[in-house]
Amino acid sequence: MRWSNRKIKSTMHRVCPPPAPANTDYYPSPYSVAFFAGPNAETNIEALPGTFASETEKLFAPVDTRDFISGGFKDLYGGESTMETAIAV
Repeated sequence: MRWSNRKIKSTMHRVCPPPAPANTDYYPSPYSVAFFAGPNAETNIEALPGTFASETEKLFAPVDTRDFISGGFKDLYGGESTMETAIAV
């Protein structure tokens, strides 16, 4: 969302049980596929050219991946967790 200057929205992440057929007690097994990517900690995250006309139209300040992920952990857990701590766990 940051790279597209909010032109492309992030998807909601959730797991839902599959619908059960109306005339049976059979419930299909739920399944999910996880994909984790390990971005370079120094990668700069900012709006890509073409998603804004002037610098004032950028909705987010540039940030590197390390600070972005660390800030997310801090928001979620209220601590000082960092990307390195998360990777070590």
